Amino acid sequence: MQLKTALGAVALGVTVLTAAPVLVVPQAAFAADCYTSCDPWDDSNINDPIIITGPTPPESDHLGQPWFPGGGGGSGSQTNAYVVSQGQKWEEQADDDFKCTRNSGDTVLQINRTLTYTVSVKVSANLTADLTAALKAAVGTELNTTISKSYGLATSINPGQSVGLYVEYQTNVYAITTTSAAGTTTQAVNVTAPTGVVTARSC
Repeated sequence: MQLKTALGAVALGVTVLTAAPVLVVPQAAFAADCYTSCDPWDDSNINDPIIITGPTPPESDHLGQPWFPGGGGGSGSQTNAYVVSQGQKWEEQADDDFKCTRNSGDTVLQINRTLTYTVSVKVSANLTADLTAALKAAVGTELNTTISKSYGLATSINPGQSVGLYVEYQTNVYAITTTSAAGTTTQAVNVTAPTGVVTARSC
């Protein structure tokens, strides 16, 4: 009779552990992960289940508005400029003192000198300081100004030929977008600037 009672108790214990929730782990597994830092447990209750609990996830309705780091346009906003359309390219003769030089002699004319010229960067609209800063960063140079450049020219001009320096320009459309918690605003402007291509050729 005592044997039947003992077997019944064991069977009951198995039923209790099996019916426990999914977030129930044996105490031995818990101890294996933190045996060096956890407080010692009572050996008499080594098989007792341990319930793992955690914080309740917040409701989605309580999530705040996204935050944008300051980058112009006011506190908590971000301003960026980027090209949305590229125009055709054209050449303009540089305003250097070399101009269009012609060899009027009977022998080959050797040219080896450094030419100084200026280029201009023009914006089609008046912008606030924040928008100007973003556009300047995108273009990579000062705006609405002239910039002095130099060019090393080493060439030979045959009799009757001429050589001049030409600078390539292009007008691109930039979108300047300011994003904040209040929304997004975009302004489009034309920027005419040199492409960086300079050519010495016949003129």
